[in-house]
Amino acid sequence: MKFRMQSVVLAACVLALPVASAAQSSDVTFTMPLNLRQLSPDISKVSVYCTIESAALTSGVVAKGATGGRVQKQEEFPVTGGQVVTTAVVVLAIGSLDNPAGKTAFYTCQLGGFSSSQKSWSSFSETNAKPVFRLSPSPRI
Repeated sequence: MKFRMQSVVLAACVLALPVASAAQSSDVTFTMPLNLRQLSPDISKVSVYCTIESAALTSGVVAKGATGGRVQKQEEFPVTGGQVVTTAVVVLAIGSLDNPAGKTAFYTCQLGGFSSSQKSWSSFSETNAKPVFRLSPSPRI
């Protein structure tokens, strides 16, 4: 059984990288309207999970094979009556930046759900192996 996502999930990112070479801190905020309906009754929570990677990041977890640092955060939203209609706001605290001039940052955000019966999280998609996590069309953030 496929479930239908009835609106587009959008992400907006505001990333201010100071030009000065001294370490500075700032926050990055992702704001996404969520309008999910007809979710499986087994989905009790929805999450938005965002990650930023950059060689300019000096705090956070360093990813295997990455040349810079990584910061990540997940925000959760309860499902009521098979739906989640809200604005998701995910704020990633950037502890410090190391000489950010000329460096790039890459971000991803994923939309997922928590299955109460399976006691597990998974990303929503049209092709998820677990039917409870299938949404059509696949969410794009």
